[in-house]
Amino acid sequence: MGGGLRFGTPFARDWDVQLDASHARRSASGAKVQQSLLGVEAIFLFSRSELQPFVSFGVGAQHDERTRGVVKTSGTSPFGSVGV
Repeated sequence: MGGGLRFGTPFARDWDVQLDASHARRSASGAKVQQSLLGVEAIFLFSRSELQPFVSFGVGAQHDERTRGVVKTSGTSPFGSVGV
């Protein structure tokens, strides 16, 4: 089960910025996994008409925690994205 939020706003004529955060967790067969993500994305819009083609560039971090019995491991990793 999990959820997330994303907020964004235009900051220039052709650019938007979006901040996002999400968290998910799952338990099965005595193991627990949790994952949290935090990121920022810049979006270049080729047009602000009804059809809005865009290119996006994003960066962020992902934190994972895994527990099985008394053994707990965790780690944080950066990520990047590009999309059309």
